[in-house]
Order: sequence, then structure tokens, then C-alpha cells
Amino acid sequence: MKISKDKILSFNYNYMMFIILIIQPILDIVSYFAVKYDYTSYTTIIRMIFFMGITLYSFYISKRKKIYIGISGVIAIFWILHMVGCWKNGYQSIPQDIAMYLRTIQMPIFTLNFITIFEKEQKYTWEIEKAYVTNYIIIISSIILSFLIGMPEYTYYGGIGIKGWFAVGNSQSCIVSIMAPLGMCFAYRKKNKILFCATLLLECVNMYFFGTRVAFFSIYIVCISFAFFLVWNKKKDITVYGSLFIALVVCSLFYKYSPCYVNQFKTNESFSEWNNEISKIKEDNKQQDQGKIDKKTYLETYNLYCEDLVKKYGLEKVIKKYNYSTDSSDVISNRKLKINYNKLNMDEKGIWEHAFGYEYMEFIYNGTIYDPENDFPALYFQYGYVGVALYIIFILYFAIITIKYLLQNWSVISIELGSVGTSLILMLGIAQYSGNVLRRPNVSIYLSVMLAYIYYLCKMETNVREKDVNEQ
Repeated sequence: MKISKDKILSFNYNYMMFIILIIQPILDIVSYFAVKYDYTSYTTIIRMIFFMGITLYSFYISKRKKIYIGISGVIAIFWILHMVGCWKNGYQSIPQDIAMYLRTIQMPIFTLNFITIFEKEQKYTWEIEKAYVTNYIIIISSIILSFLIGMPEYTYYGGIGIKGWFAVGNSQSCIVSIMAPLGMCFAYRKKNKILFCATLLLECVNMYFFGTRVAFFSIYIVCISFAFFLVWNKKKDITVYGSLFIALVVCSLFYKYSPCYVNQFKTNESFSEWNNEISKIKEDNKQQDQGKIDKKTYLETYNLYCEDLVKKYGLEKVIKKYNYSTDSSDVISNRKLKINYNKLNMDEKGIWEHAFGYEYMEFIYNGTIYDPENDFPALYFQYGYVGVALYIIFILYFAIITIKYLLQNWSVISIELGSVGTSLILMLGIAQYSGNVLRRPNVSIYLSVMLAYIYYLCKMETNVREKDVNEQ
């Protein structure tokens, strides 16, 4: 039997978003083993082929190719300006810098791709939600399998938190958190109470046992926001409200048994030990009862953890950047170490680097990678004020159309839109306060999905409704 071309395209449109999304955890698992056995070049090639294939296909089917060309032009011009500054300082590795840039620009391009796909067939929202539930099943299945074959992977050293076969803890923590609202939305819209309770349990188990503060406290954000939008839409479902309440109560009662609490407890213990070490240094230098700390005390204190910074930038600049603190929560913080390394590096740069950033290899010193975990500061160091501005302007466009929609439809904010908004705000918050989101394609693709989803709900779906009303 001959199958028409239109039917083949229709099949592709109907299932494309679902397939794209369920491939993500599978690719992440493959990447985990590639990192473990040093085959990362192969997974990088696979992801680039995946990215280029979807982009070319989306460009081909798009009716607004000028937008693709315009955004590509901005990306190309910025890259040239960024490279000029890197050449001025003496490029260390152009291929490495290009690789990092390609990872960063995937978010806006994927967003454009997904909007194009939405425009072709506006039925993908159900597929996205279904894919998120499927992804939880894939993730939990891989974790169970890892224990069965004796290859479990933990979030933190000492067997704290269950990460599974995923390479970067912060990234996976973000993924399991931001999928939750739409996963619940799918189960709720199916009008199956057992499915909703099972989905909620699956999501909470993933977030509770992961071990990060982001994942644990996302349980509260997700459950409370979902309950809020149920109330907003005047839904009266005792089972759903009850299950959300029970989830919050159980997580609260068992907080002190959670991997999140255990890790924080051990971290605080570690900081206490470091504080004792710092106090001993002060005591040895007879500084414990004096307001002013001498240079020798600072040097010994900062050499405990920030020796590279002291060697490269000098003690005076380093202690000033740390605001003269000798508290272990400042001096021994890996996150602050990376941020301050790059702040000191940027202080030595000119106007051009402040505007367009410096190359990725400048994150590396003495064999240590000081790539900041927090995404927006990292974007600034790597791509300057202009790069951050372009990134924010892109996201701001979607914020504006959302605000405009809300002002016009304040009384009819759907549970679906509320779930998308929760995921989006949660993801941007995680990008700033946790990191490893915006510059990691396996995570930023979810941001692209959310932005395209927002565009669909606030622009496309609205236009379709208005058209139907006018035709009537």
C-alpha cells in the first residue's frame, strides 16, 4: 500500500516533540558512560548532528525563514566581535571556544525550531507533557537498573543522594525538578486519579532522593503552585488536593532523613572543621583577640583553599575580592572560588573583553577548571555585557508576551499555562542560583521547549481562538 508524502509528514509532526524529548535522558545516559570510558567526542558529534538535523529541518519547513537568517546573523556578528577580543589577548584554543559557543547558542535556536514545529501542527502540548512523564519512567528505570547490576551513581561523595547514570549532578537536579509541573498537568488532564497519584509519587521520589537542595525544595514549589492554579481555576478535586497535601507533609516530616539534609549537615560539619583550622591559624599568629588581621594570617588562611588565586593575582587583590572575610563559608566555598577567580581575571581585561567576554580556556589555570557554576555570571565572563544582554533580551521577549497575555486574560489562566510558567521560572532561578543549565544543551533544550510552549499558549492558541470567534 502506497503511503502519501502528506501522511508521512503528518506522522512526523504528531510525534516529533515526543521523540525529541524522550531521547534526552537516553542521550544523557550514553554521555555518562562516554565520560566514564573517555569517549566523549562521539557523544558530542551525536548531539551536534541531532542539533543540526532539527535546525535544518525546521528551517526547511518554516514560512518565516527571515527570522532564522536574522538570528543567525546576530549570532555570527557577535561571534566575530568576541573572537577579536580573544585574538588581542592571544587565542589559546579556537576549537574549544567554538565548541562552548555552539553549546550556548543552542537554546535560542532550539526555541525557534520548536516554535516552527508548533506552527505546523498545534497539538504538541499533550506530547510534551506525556514525554516528561515518560522521562521520569526512563530515569527511575535506569536508577533501579544501576543498583541491580551493582553500578549505582550517587549525587555526593559518601553515597549521599541517588543521581543515577547522569554525568552532572546540578544539571540532572534541574531536569527532574522542572519536568514535574507539566508531568502533573498531563496526569491531571487525563482525569485519572490513580495516574495523578502515581505521577506525583514518581516525581517526588526522584526529587526527594536526588539530594540537592534544588530538587528537594522544588517539591514544595511544584506542589504549592499546582494547588494554587487548581484553586484559581475553581477545581474541586479532593483526591488531587489531598495527594498534594500528603506529599508536602511527608517530605516535611522526613526532611531530616533526606539526602539533602544529610549532605547539608555534613557540609556544615566540614565548614566547622575549616573554621577550627582558620581559628588555629589566627591563634598561632596571636590574632584571636585583635580586630585587625595581619598579612601572614590572611596568607595562611587563603592558601588553605585559594592558593591558585593568591599565586596568580596576589594576596591583596584576593582578600579584597573576598571582602576581607576569614569565614570558612566564604573562603572554602568552591562556587565563590570560581566566581572570584573570574572576577579577578575580568578586572585585568579591557573594555572589549567586558563587552564581549574572553575565551573558555581562560577559565583554566594550573590544571584546574574555574568555569563558574552559576550560569548568568558565567555568561558574562565568557560573552561580556553584550552577550548577557542578547540572552536576556531573547528571554525578555517571551516574558513580555506572557505579561501581555496575563493582563488580557487574568481571570482565565489555565492550569497548563500555570504549569509552564512554574517550570520556566524554576529553571531560570536554578540557572542563577545553582547553575549548569543555560550552557548545557541537555538541560537548555528544556528551556527552549518551555519558551516555545509559552509562545504557543500566549500567541498561537490565542490567535486561533480569535480567528474562530471572528468566523462565527
